[in-house]
Amino acid sequence: MFSIKGIYENGKIRLSEPLDLKENSDVIITFLDDEQPFIDTSSQAGGDSTPDFVETEDKNEQYYERLREHKRFKAKGEIHITEDEGGQVSYPLNDYSAGGLSFISDKIFDVSQIITATLKYRASGELLVMDFDIEIKRVITTDTDYKIGCQFVDAVDEDLWHMVMGT
Repeated sequence: MFSIKGIYENGKIRLSEPLDLKENSDVIITFLDDEQPFIDTSSQAGGDSTPDFVETEDKNEQYYERLREHKRFKAKGEIHITEDEGGQVSYPLNDYSAGGLSFISDKIFDVSQIITATLKYRASGELLVMDFDIEIKRVITTDTDYKIGCQFVDAVDEDLWHMVMGT
C-alpha cells in the first residue's frame, strides 16, 4: 500500500505523479480537510530545472506525518545502491516504516525506477549483507539534496529489513 498526491477538480481526480497499477486495482481515496490544502506545483511554468514529479519540500514534517499511513522511525547507517556499472554508492538512511524507507542523496533518481540496494549490518559479531530491490516512489528536493522515498519490491525483503532494524 502507498499514498499518492493528487487534486480533485471538475469531478475528476488528477494525480500529481505517475502511477503504474494493474487495471481494476482497489484504491482508497482520502480527501484532506481545508486546513491542510495541497498545492499542486507540477504544472507551474518557469525555468526550473527540477524534473517532472519531483516535489519541493515546502511543508513542515508535521504536515506530511498526517498523510502517512505508517509510523516512521529514524534510521541509522547507510544504504548502498548498486549502479549500472556494478559499483556501489553509499547514502545515509533517513527513515523507514512498514511501507518502505527513505535515504538522502546528492543526485536525483527517477520515480518508478527499481534499484538494487544493500544493507550491511553486524549480528553476533559478524558482518552480514542483505541485498534487496526497492522502487523509487517519491523524490523530494530540499535546499541541499534529495530525499528519496522507496517501497520494497519483495515482501520477504521488507520483513527481513524490519527484523534487522528491530521493528
